[in-house]
Amino acid sequence: MSSKLTGYLFIFLSVFIYGLYGIYTRNIADSFSAFNIQFFREGLTALIILLLTFLRLSKWEKIQKEDRKYLILLGIVSTLGNVCMYYVYQLLPLGIASFTTYASIIIFSLIMGKVIFNEKIDKISVISIILAVVGLLVMFQINLKALSFVGVIAGLAFGFMISSFASLTKKIKGNYSPLQVYMVAAVITSLLSLFISLSLSEPFPVMSFNTDWAWVVIFAISAALANGFYILGLQKKIEISIASIIMPMESVVLAISGYIFYQENMGLRGSIGAIIILIASIIPSLVELKMKKKGK
Repeated sequence: MSSKLTGYLFIFLSVFIYGLYGIYTRNIADSFSAFNIQFFREGLTALIILLLTFLRLSKWEKIQKEDRKYLILLGIVSTLGNVCMYYVYQLLPLGIASFTTYASIIIFSLIMGKVIFNEKIDKISVISIILAVVGLLVMFQINLKALSFVGVIAGLAFGFMISSFASLTKKIKGNYSPLQVYMVAAVITSLLSLFISLSLSEPFPVMSFNTDWAWVVIFAISAALANGFYILGLQKKIEISIASIIMPMESVVLAISGYIFYQENMGLRGSIGAIIILIASIIPSLVELKMKKKGK
């Protein structure tokens, strides 16, 4: 198997695992609260990455002083984002939740790129934003009355937090591996979540060998694997634009998972809105690929 083909396989595996996050969240929500689940899951994920570091499967670089504030901010953003994920996957059908989040990522990523990094918003970016908004409007036109308003806000906020996380990573100057950055953020998220959970007097589940704890372990391992596979895929020097086209498929995986496990049907308008959002997400990458081919 060629190196690039292996890289794309890793990206597909990463996308598939990301697409199961909603299932994991649903299965642990009844036994864990919004913050104490983060304490356990993110703490376990950090330990898994630490083990990978000891096994030399992930490198560790000394953290530079100027990067500490950004890593702390990453932990705070991650904490807020995980809370949004906890609620959006509970309150909305998984397909609707996923495409709401992805549309939000499209919109806020482009806006933050302009505001924070002064990146150019060209005609294609404007079209992408417009399509994402249209997709949301179409998707909610028939379903909004039946949907949870809090769930919709949580989905949009989740997308904002993911965009913020990505923007903050661009501010980091050190030559750290992505897994190191993720591990530091996970440690901060775990400790901050524990503090908030205790402050809110959230009930802590009893430690025992049962399916609830099994799902937490699966979720933590999956988080490490998904990020690891994505990094391995990029290390195979695959086309970033093609990887960007593949990544939105996690929303498709989640929608299919919702239908299989919970019989959640997005309906005609929901499906049309989802397709428009998918188009919005892949247009910039398709244009980039076309420009590269012309440049050859």
